[in-house]
Amino acid sequence: MRRARGAAARRRTLRRAEKLLRALEEGWCYAAGYLLYAAEQLWGRASRTQLRTVLKALVELGELRRASVHGRVLYCRGDKIKGVKLVSGGREAAVTAEAVERLLAEVVSSMKSRELHVSSQKVAERLGVSPSPALNAAVAFLLYAIDGAHFAGLTTRREKTYFLFRK
Repeated sequence: MRRARGAAARRRTLRRAEKLLRALEEGWCYAAGYLLYAAEQLWGRASRTQLRTVLKALVELGELRRASVHGRVLYCRGDKIKGVKLVSGGREAAVTAEAVERLLAEVVSSMKSRELHVSSQKVAERLGVSPSPALNAAVAFLLYAIDGAHFAGLTTRREKTYFLFRK
């Protein structure tokens, strides 16, 4: 099979970008795994390279914003963030900003010391999603967006990831 060159390849990329953009809801951020899953649903087969090219075009056009959080990349559509969609445990999952806000209020109100480490396992349980590095990045992104004053970042101890909160 011959590869498309130049203008033909650019047109195909823009067609794919348009299809993907129509499928993405305004106000949500998406993990790369979710976008690959969505692209496969729309295009039939999708490679990471094709997806990367399409996402690069959408970012250049200003349709999506690219956010990097703790080594993971999220792509956001719109300014007001409702939450993050990702693939967790082989299924689509969504972490809403409201759920993370409730979690933050719960943690801050129950803090007895100046710092509190909450395991990512506990956070995943509270949110009802299976734990993963993508989930950690999604929750960290939302915590930074909601209240950067109390959330101090992710830490790793004994090969486990923890969310660090400060009063």
